[in-house]
Amino acid sequence: MTVHKNDMVKFRSISSLCAFKNKMYETDDKRLQEWIQRDLAENMALSEFQDEDNALSSQPKSQNTLLPKFRIEGKTNKFKSRKQKEIISIPETKIQQLKDMMVQIEEVTKQIEQEKKKIAILQGSNAQSHRELLETKQRLSQIKTEVEDTKLAHLKKLEEVRLVQEKVKKEEDRSRKARSKIAQKKIQAEEELKSLEKEFNDLQADYKEFKRKRKTDKQKLEAKVAETKLQNSKLKEQLHQIEIELAKAEW
Repeated sequence: MTVHKNDMVKFRSISSLCAFKNKMYETDDKRLQEWIQRDLAENMALSEFQDEDNALSSQPKSQNTLLPKFRIEGKTNKFKSRKQKEIISIPETKIQQLKDMMVQIEEVTKQIEQEKKKIAILQGSNAQSHRELLETKQRLSQIKTEVEDTKLAHLKKLEEVRLVQEKVKKEEDRSRKARSKIAQKKIQAEEELKSLEKEFNDLQADYKEFKRKRKTDKQKLEAKVAETKLQNSKLKEQLHQIEIELAKAEW
């Protein structure tokens, strides 16, 4: 890229123009972008016109065809071929903006280098921190392993306690069932005892009634025997009197 006195900028090739175009698109100035797009559109149109002119110039020329072969550039009297590549111009104000942008880019590049140095320092610090982190992770892994072992031992002890508790509970249940059976048997025995006592009392009452009745019957029998004896005695006397009377009657 070359800057002339008439505020014009020349590009040696279309590739340099495209590179400049891509570079300009990176700026945040909207007015500059609009101007660049408009100017580049015009230059691209000129470039296409040049390609068509080159194509026409390569064909056989007739006497009735007039093609512009030379052009005057600026205020000079020098002639240049139309086949030479077109000149693209940019105002001085935009060039100054571009220079300022390049200065800013250099400053940003310096800042980037400084930041890279800081990053290198931080990377060294990060490496130390990473080593410390790895050591911490190893210690945490050891602690975790110890905690897991302690947890397993604790769980094993809890399992043993649970088994003992289950065994005690089974014994308590068995004892409770045995006590329940004993209580049921005791209740049954008490009921049977009450039933036997009732039967005994009933038998005793029956015996007393039988004894009382027997005594009454004995008394009745004794009275009847006494009465029978008395009647027998009377009958004997009557018989004796009858015998006496019969004896007297015989005499």
